[in-house]
Amino acid sequence: MNFTKLKDRVWKTVDWTARAGISLPGPLARASFGGFGAILWIAYALPFVPARRSFVALSKQFKSRSATRLFHAYVRNFTLMLFRVEQIRQGQTEAIGALLHIPERSRFDHIISRGGAVFVMPHAHGSVTMAEALGQVHPLLLFVRATKDDERAAWQRQYYDQMTCDVIDVRRADDVVASRTMLSALRNGSIILGGGDFIKAAPEMQDNPAEDVVRATAFGQPVGAMRWPARFASKVGVPIVPVTIQQTKTQLILHMGEEIEATDIVSTTQTWMDGMVDLIKAYPTDWVFCLDRQWRRVLENASPGVSSGPDEQMSLDTAADLKKVAGAE
Repeated sequence: MNFTKLKDRVWKTVDWTARAGISLPGPLARASFGGFGAILWIAYALPFVPARRSFVALSKQFKSRSATRLFHAYVRNFTLMLFRVEQIRQGQTEAIGALLHIPERSRFDHIISRGGAVFVMPHAHGSVTMAEALGQVHPLLLFVRATKDDERAAWQRQYYDQMTCDVIDVRRADDVVASRTMLSALRNGSIILGGGDFIKAAPEMQDNPAEDVVRATAFGQPVGAMRWPARFASKVGVPIVPVTIQQTKTQLILHMGEEIEATDIVSTTQTWMDGMVDLIKAYPTDWVFCLDRQWRRVLENASPGVSSGPDEQMSLDTAADLKKVAGAE
């Protein structure tokens, strides 16, 4: 069973339990979401669900983290994510906005003061909640590619509809309408926040517009990276900024890479991919798509790394720490 099928099979249980859990008082509401971690631990243990393989492959990039210890922190971030997106669905958006923390706030302000920007990110647990938080301080368009499963996509739209920022689902939008919407947002000074880690098999040619991918390298392996960040940024003349979102119990932290001027499609794509991979290595347990089968193949073939990452202590939560994060202390 792959990552997508697993999500499609459990979402109804998640949906019902989340609605019930969020209605509980204070700490009980937060604690109830800790139970969702059990679903992931079961997946980690089942031999026909390749979650363990993904984390073994990911752990090769770090000199001092085992796959299981990485997974502990991943589960913690997963349960935080579910609680916070349910808050959005229930209209508790002010609570999400209060979590925003941007360590390089002056640089962020300087970037948005000059007009629009493309913030390209790996899919992180806190991506949707960061879009809500940032949308409360600056115009923002969240670029999403909702699941193919129509029932689960409808569930996702329930919290997209409550968000302060604009959201476009490019899987279900007309291509021309989607392009015009994104270009208009950038020209009007908005941030486009979108995932850069949808990948395909690496094409033979460096730039393949027909498949909308560019041949790039990630973790030392060839991948088919999306063209949209370089394409839209170059058309409007705005920078691309690789970003990621780190979750803690009390904060949503926006980490930014270096600004990238969009020139030709191929070199620009490789540059932002390098920046995004650096952020993944720094905050691996916030990266949802480590369970994606395409990325698992990349990681399994990658050379071992030596990174420990700046969130070393936070990422190595024990089971007791997980309970604290869930609010059950």
